[in-house]
Amino acid sequence: MLKFISSIRLAVILIATLAGMAVSATIFDQAEVFSSTPFLVVVGLFFVNLLTCTLSILPRLAKRLRRGVRDLPEGAGAYQASEASEESVRAFFAKHRFAVQESRQGEVRYLYGVRGRLPLLAPHVLHLAILIIIVGAVLSNFGVKATMQVAEGDIQAVPKKIAEATDLKELAVQSFQTEYDRQGHVDNWRTTFELFGADGPVGSGDTRVNHPYKKGGLSIYQMGYGRRFDVNFTTDSAETSGGYAFPEDQKIPLADGYFILQAMGKEALLYMEYDKDGQMIRQEALKPGAGLNLTNGNRLDYIRPLEYTVLELKYGHGVQAVFAGFVLAALASFMLLLGRYAAVGVRLDPTGAVAVRLDAKGRERKRLAQHLSIKDVTKRND
Repeated sequence: MLKFISSIRLAVILIATLAGMAVSATIFDQAEVFSSTPFLVVVGLFFVNLLTCTLSILPRLAKRLRRGVRDLPEGAGAYQASEASEESVRAFFAKHRFAVQESRQGEVRYLYGVRGRLPLLAPHVLHLAILIIIVGAVLSNFGVKATMQVAEGDIQAVPKKIAEATDLKELAVQSFQTEYDRQGHVDNWRTTFELFGADGPVGSGDTRVNHPYKKGGLSIYQMGYGRRFDVNFTTDSAETSGGYAFPEDQKIPLADGYFILQAMGKEALLYMEYDKDGQMIRQEALKPGAGLNLTNGNRLDYIRPLEYTVLELKYGHGVQAVFAGFVLAALASFMLLLGRYAAVGVRLDPTGAVAVRLDAKGRERKRLAQHLSIKDVTKRND
């Protein structure tokens, strides 16, 4: 049973299943698939498969890494005759940077050259990286997130579930800017903000699209922006009179209809009033500081435009785990670039004859055989 759980066959089945579910979720726009129980179950099975596979080969890997000249067999039958001389073998070891150990048993001497221990570890480091990334991805599903709409210069309480998970109490937007490239096209949007806890400021930073702010388990993403209009609305009722921040392009109800506000340039707005049937009955342009009397006796005074930023706050340690896994995966890739693992055992008998025992795979094994003048390399020595 354990052999099947750690098998490549099961890994292929699980990877194919995950790929199929991911493709289905993408085609049919079902993002909830990635947090669904079936998907998490398959991910969990793949985690167990990869973990058991990694653990099962660790003893053999450790034995291979500790192997030295003391572990070489003494019998001549365990080696392959070579046409190379002792001097050429030593020169080969020196040229290709093998770490060399030597020993003597009676009149027979042994050499053991090894290189590429780090590349030998690379696949296992990559396994570990994938395991950490899986843990991080699952943890991300159990994190908390919320959205805030904050105008430049305003300070606002962070959403309750973020406040409960962190020590944060408030977020103040210091500036919100649209960034342009050299051709004058919109390049990005940047929000600069300050974070407050119960005892005062606890941090500050900025966030842009695809460049989130990250600190500890908190991530703040630039999700969008919008515009509101700061107005004073006067009616015959004290309950409904007062200051409002009306959003752009949304219907604001009146007793016998509704009105819509739209931006005109950088600061002016366009007031459009409609009756119950949706027929426009009035249209007025207003600058900051101007006002107008509405048809039902109410009054609207325009104070200023409010451009707000839309921020998404996420808290959880999944992002940190995923990043750590990515760093390990990059390290594993670098380790693979250092070459391939190769170990060569050499038996030198009193007559000067040289015999070789190889521990290498594929092209590396063939290359070693060629340089060390071994004719028969069909059998691999582990």
